[in-house]
Amino acid sequence: MAFGNGIFVANASGPSNASAYSTNGTSWTASTLPSTQSWSATGFGNGVFLVVSQSASAASSLDGFTWTPRTMPSAVNWYGVAYGLSRFIVIALTSNVVASSP
Repeated sequence: MAFGNGIFVANASGPSNASAYSTNGTSWTASTLPSTQSWSATGFGNGVFLVVSQSASAASSLDGFTWTPRTMPSAVNWYGVAYGLSRFIVIALTSNVVASSP
């Protein structure tokens, strides 16, 4: 789950394409990620929500509803998303791999 721009975004873990967003944390609206993946982490930074999977798939959204497919640099178990110093940092769980993007 991530929060930004007054919006909560939650994405299903495990094989799914389910996502939801809320402006109050109580009432949620369903949305759909670009593909069925084992989505593993969600982050927010610079006005963008980013979700990564346990493969090379990722997706970004400005509003938590419309998602744009993205591709990670390798197919590893992407596990954590953080934003700082004008960059997203994504880490892999078991392969000692890190990726970054503005």
